[in-house]
Amino acid sequence: ETEEGGNSRTKSTSHYSAKLNDIPHHHHSHHHANNHHHPEPDATNHHGHHQISYPDHHSPRQLAHTHSSVDKSSHLHIEQREATADDVLPTTNEIGKVPAPGSSTPPNNLLSSTSEWQALQHHAKSGFPHLRDLLQDQERVEGLTLENDGFIIDFSRQKMTMETKRLLLDLAEKANLKEKIFAMVSGAPVNPTEHRAALHMALRASKDDTFNIMEEAGDAKQSSLSSRGDDDENGVVNVVPLVHEVLDRIEDFSSRVRDGSWAGASGRPLRNILVVGIGGSYLGTNFVDKALLNDPQAKRRAAAARNATLRFLSNVDPVNVATTVEGMDPEESLVVVISKTFTTAETMLNAKTLKDWLVKGQKNTKEGGEEGGPAAELEFERTVVKRHMVAVSADVEKASEFGVDPDNVFTFWDWVGGRYSVSSAVGILPLALHYGMETVRDFLAGARAMDRHFIEAPLSANLAAMMGLINIWQTNFQGFSTRAIIPYSHALSKFAPHVQQVGMESNGKSVTLGGEVIDYASAEIEFGEPGTNAQHSFFQMLHQGRVVPVDFLGFTHSQNPLHLEGEPVANHDELMANFFAQPDALAIGQTARQLREAGVAEELVPHKMMPGDRPSTVILIDRPLDAHTIGQLLALYEHRIAVQGFMWSVNSFDQYGVELGKSLGLTVREQLIRSRTQNAPVNGFNPSTTNLLNRYLQSTAKDNNTTTAPTT
Repeated sequence: ETEEGGNSRTKSTSHYSAKLNDIPHHHHSHHHANNHHHPEPDATNHHGHHQISYPDHHSPRQLAHTHSSVDKSSHLHIEQREATADDVLPTTNEIGKVPAPGSSTPPNNLLSSTSEWQALQHHAKSGFPHLRDLLQDQERVEGLTLENDGFIIDFSRQKMTMETKRLLLDLAEKANLKEKIFAMVSGAPVNPTEHRAALHMALRASKDDTFNIMEEAGDAKQSSLSSRGDDDENGVVNVVPLVHEVLDRIEDFSSRVRDGSWAGASGRPLRNILVVGIGGSYLGTNFVDKALLNDPQAKRRAAAARNATLRFLSNVDPVNVATTVEGMDPEESLVVVISKTFTTAETMLNAKTLKDWLVKGQKNTKEGGEEGGPAAELEFERTVVKRHMVAVSADVEKASEFGVDPDNVFTFWDWVGGRYSVSSAVGILPLALHYGMETVRDFLAGARAMDRHFIEAPLSANLAAMMGLINIWQTNFQGFSTRAIIPYSHALSKFAPHVQQVGMESNGKSVTLGGEVIDYASAEIEFGEPGTNAQHSFFQMLHQGRVVPVDFLGFTHSQNPLHLEGEPVANHDELMANFFAQPDALAIGQTARQLREAGVAEELVPHKMMPGDRPSTVILIDRPLDAHTIGQLLALYEHRIAVQGFMWSVNSFDQYGVELGKSLGLTVREQLIRSRTQNAPVNGFNPSTTNLLNRYLQSTAKDNNTTTAPTT
C-alpha cells in the first residue's frame, strides 16, 4: 500500500447527499429481457438523512436503460450538507452503523443476523441442479447475463438461479448498498478509522464534474493547490480543479521530457524512466504498463518520444536494484520516487541507492568541465538530482529536503488510498512520461465511463455490483475461500497481482466499521495467471481437486493479430477456443458413462472423470484491449471490491494489518544496526527469532561491510 501513515491534511467532516444531474450516456446499459426486475432500495432513511435525488425524468432503473445521448455539457454534481451524529455512514437501519462516540459496546448489527441473510442460507441448503442442467435453461442464461459498453458478463455458470439473484438484491437493500455507494461518491468519510473519504473516482472526473469534500477549518493546506480549489464559505472543496491542475502539470512536464526540452545534467535526453515505489505505488501502474505495452496506438506514442524503457523498483532486495538499472545509462535516466510521506524505509533506501547511482554514474565535474573540490561535487550532485529525480508525494517539504525540485513534486491526497491510486499522479506521471498524455487521458476516460455506470445503473443491471454480490454468495453461502482470475490475454499478466492487493488488503478484515467481530468470512484469496499458462499450471486442481471459482476474461480482438499462412485458425482464435472451452469443462465435467462410451479402459475411468459443477464467471470484452478498456477494467474491479466491503460492513480503505509487520521490522532493523556497529548481542526477541538472527549475523559478518552502489 502507498504509505498511509503521514499527517492527515484533508479530512471529511460532514455527510453529503448525492444528486445525479443528467449524467451523459455515451453507451447504453443492457440486461436481457428475461432478467428478474427487483425493486431498488429506498434511497431515504427513516430519519430523512442522505436523500439521493435523480433527475425528474430518470428513475434509477430508467437511468440504466436510457439509450439516447444527453447533452455532454451536463455533469455529475455532488452537493454537501450538514452532518448529524448518525451520518458517519448513511443507513436505513442498524446494519453497518458505526456506534456513537463514547459507546462502550458496539451494537449487535451484523448482516448475518438479518432475515435476508438467513433466507439466503436456507436457499443455499435447498439444493440446485447440476450446472450442466442449469446451463440448458435459455431464460436463466439470459437473465444472468449483463452487458454494458462492450463488457458482457455471463453469470450463468454460477451455482445460482434467478431466485438467488432476487435474494441477493434483498440482502443488498438490507445492507444499504446503494446508499453506501453514494456516500463514497459524495465525499463522506467511508474510511472512519482514519476519518477520510475515498474519492478515487474524482481522479478521473472530467473538468465539469463536481466531487466535494470538507476541509477542516485551521487544517494546514495539503499543497499550494488547495487554495485554488472551488471552496465555499463552509470549507467545502470541489477537488476536481485540484485533480486537473496536477494533470495539467504532469502533461507539461512529461511533454518536455518526451520532446527533449527537459534534459539530463549532461544535456542528453532522458529516455529511461525508473519508478521507485512499493505496494499501491507499484502494482497498479505496473499492470497498466504491461497491458499497454503491445497496444499499437500506445506503442506508437511511446516510440514517438524515443522512450526506451519504463521500469519499476519496488523491492528493497539489492537484486531488484541490479535488474532495474541493468543496461541503463544514468545520463539518460529519470527516477520517479513515489511515497506519500517520503519516510517509508524501503522506498527511501531504494531512492537513495538510485540517487547514488545517478551521481556516480555521471562525470563528476564542475559545469564547464573544470574539476572542482567538495563544494563543486556537492553542487554537481544537486544538479543531477534536480534534473534526474522527480517525486509523487503529499509532503513537498520532505521531497525537497531529499533534493527534488519543489516544482517537480506532483501531489496526491489522503482521500486517495494507495491501492486505488493508479489514477492519481502515482500512475499517471510514469505512464505519461512513457506513453504520452493522450494515452493517459484515454485510460482515465475509460475508468470514468465505468464509474458512471457504477453510479447510475440499478443494482440488478450493475456490472460491478452484481459481481460483488455473487462473490458474497460464493464466499458466505457456498463456502469458497479462493478465486482465480484468468485473463486470456498475455497483456494482462500483471492484472491478477493488482486485483489481489486491492481485494485482499481492502477487505481482509475481521471487524465491522463499528469494531464488532464478524462471524462470516470476508476477503477471498485471489490469484491468477494468463490463459493457457494457467491451464498448464494449476487447472488440474481446478478440474479434479479443490473447487475454486474462476473469473475468465477474454477479448474479441487481439492487440497483435496473427494468422500464419496454411494454418486453419488464427492465433487469437486458438487462444479463444480455450477461453470458451474451459468454463464449460469446469461446469459440465465428464461422466463415467461418457468415458465408457468413448472406449476408455475401465481402469482409467475413475482417473479421467471430471465432476464438473464448478462455478465461474465469463467476461467477454467486445472491444480491443486499449487504454480506454484498461481503464474500464481497473474501475470494474475496484468497484466490485468496494461492493463486497460495503456488504460486509468492513473498512475497505484502511490497512492496519500492514502496519504491525512494518513496526516489528523497524525493531529488527535497529537490532541489526546495533549488532553490526556496536557488536551488541541480540536481545528482546523470542528464542526462535533470536536463533535465526544470530545465524544471519554470523553468516553475513564478513561481507556486510560491502556497501557499493549498483553498477551500470
